[in-house]
Amino acid sequence: MFGFAMLLAVAGGTLSRAGADPSVERFLTGMYETRALGLITGRQVDTLAQFYDTSVQGGRFALAHEEGRIQYMQAWAQARDLAVVEAETFVTNLKVKSDGDRATVSLIARTRLGYRYNGKADLNQMGVGSWHWLQLVRSGDTWKVQKEFYLDAMGSEWTEPYKAETKRSSPLVDEAIPVSRGRLDRQGVVSYAEKYCGAAWGCGNNSDYNERYQSYRNLGGDCANFASQTLVEGGKLKPDWVWRHDKAGSACWVNAQSFVRYLLGSGRATLLAKGIYPKVEGALARLQPGDIVGYQAKGTITHVSVITGKDSGGVPIVAAHTADRYRNPWDLGWDKNTVYVLLHLRD
Repeated sequence: MFGFAMLLAVAGGTLSRAGADPSVERFLTGMYETRALGLITGRQVDTLAQFYDTSVQGGRFALAHEEGRIQYMQAWAQARDLAVVEAETFVTNLKVKSDGDRATVSLIARTRLGYRYNGKADLNQMGVGSWHWLQLVRSGDTWKVQKEFYLDAMGSEWTEPYKAETKRSSPLVDEAIPVSRGRLDRQGVVSYAEKYCGAAWGCGNNSDYNERYQSYRNLGGDCANFASQTLVEGGKLKPDWVWRHDKAGSACWVNAQSFVRYLLGSGRATLLAKGIYPKVEGALARLQPGDIVGYQAKGTITHVSVITGKDSGGVPIVAAHTADRYRNPWDLGWDKNTVYVLLHLRD
């Protein structure tokens, strides 16, 4: 059954006068419903153009992104032998300002996706969340998008998953850093990660981050900060003089590359596998809840996520920040050139 819907709500502020204009809400509803349906069927590419002002570069860029997103999802699903069968987008924190014929919109999009492996009845559900800023222009009795910016949990510039070789990069471990490790509470990691994973559908804590920690979402990304929190708050590992969060996190706490180097150099983690998808596929079965996946592009690890379990097909699933993810298959949103770094945390 194909499912898609949209919920418009106001949180954390009041709408401006233009926000009460039902034409804005009707436009957003239709656009996000069409996007959601496209993730299921793959056939919405030709109908998306109605929502965009393609006379300007920003409108053309935004349209191309959504077309590429749908195409990627279909290619990824085919490569993984599964079908996306449900998609809902819930829009919250909607704020609208308008001068009549133009409007600026900010919102959070929380998307629920359901998928099944071909030939199997089990339904898997995952969530993604993203912050959007849009510029709209009035077009008759509706609107069109002239600009839209958001960090997409499902990638941005991809067409073909998991084939090309990449160049050898520098070693991850520079030197050993002796620390006392302690015992990792793996279930505690999962509980914390799924409570504080943020705006993604499925996350707890009213879709908010843990307010005890500074957010780096608008300061280069919050993925390593979140992963560090899960290991300390949930996993009960003790920070040290290198890996710490006081008024601001250390480099090893907040930077993805430094975080991975620290885990390996300190002995808190061992390297299970590193490489493009075919080179690490054999090690996936050894990943456990609480383990870490690093994502490397052009020789630099730019993102990390936390393993929270496995889906009905035995595929590892993750939680992450920026963009926010809840129970996503570990490789969703990454392309043929991505180098994966699989880390097993020591018990």
